[in-house]
Amino acid sequence: MSVRLALQQSIKKRSSRKSKVYHNCSVEWLEWEGFGRRKKAVKNKSDNCTVTYNGKSTYTIKLPSGDSFTKRVGTRGFYFPENSEFVIIR
Repeated sequence: MSVRLALQQSIKKRSSRKSKVYHNCSVEWLEWEGFGRRKKAVKNKSDNCTVTYNGKSTYTIKLPSGDSFTKRVGTRGFYFPENSEFVIIR
C-alpha cells in the first residue's frame, strides 16, 4: 500500500510543475559552428521571442520567423529577461 501512495504523490508533484510562458522577450544564445577542434561560438540575439519553460528542465524558444529551438536549463550563454531583469541560466 505504501508503494501505491508514493506513486500517487510523485504523480501529484509532476503535475504541480507548471509551465511558464514569457512573451516579447529579447533572447541571447550561443550557437557552435565548425567541427572538431575548430569550433567557434557565435552569439545570436533576437527580439520579440516567446520563451516557454516546461517546468522541469528545458526552455523552448520560438523566434518571430516561426522557427523554434530548445535549450536546457544549465546551458551556458543563454539569457532572456524575466521580470525586467536578465536571467542568467547556468
